[in-house]
Amino acid sequence: MKKKLIITLFVVAILAMVWGVFGQCASFQFLRFDDHDYTFFCPFVRTGLTAENIIASFTNFTHAAIWMPITYISYMFDVALWRGTAGAFHITNVIIHSLNALLVFIFLRSLVKLFSSSEEKEKSSFELMSMIGCSIIAICWAIHPQRVESVAWIAGRKD
Repeated sequence: MKKKLIITLFVVAILAMVWGVFGQCASFQFLRFDDHDYTFFCPFVRTGLTAENIIASFTNFTHAAIWMPITYISYMFDVALWRGTAGAFHITNVIIHSLNALLVFIFLRSLVKLFSSSEEKEKSSFELMSMIGCSIIAICWAIHPQRVESVAWIAGRKD
């Protein structure tokens, strides 16, 4: 029980850091660079999530000179769910980034378990220190300035 509580605290800390840094994106608008090109100027995104649009996202290689079907499908989902609200598109980016930060934490914990000796695994202090280390690295990855473009720019979702 204690281990689950500690893991929950680290997960909450990671999510709090991500939302503390990037939560302000909810008040951002669309950027004039290419947010509209990937969303409302894209013929198969602007009408939302339909079977025809999903097929088009996989088969259209010419729109905006980039092929990114999963990203287009996520934009379709946003259009269907939020309509034209820019802040909601940004919130989707923050949610995706939060999940990625948690995946980094889980991946690092798996690596520590994989490469630890059985003696180290038995020590509770090793377990706690490894969780602290993994969470610090996940937080540093999540709030690193290099991540800003991917999260705060709607068109950056493709990263």
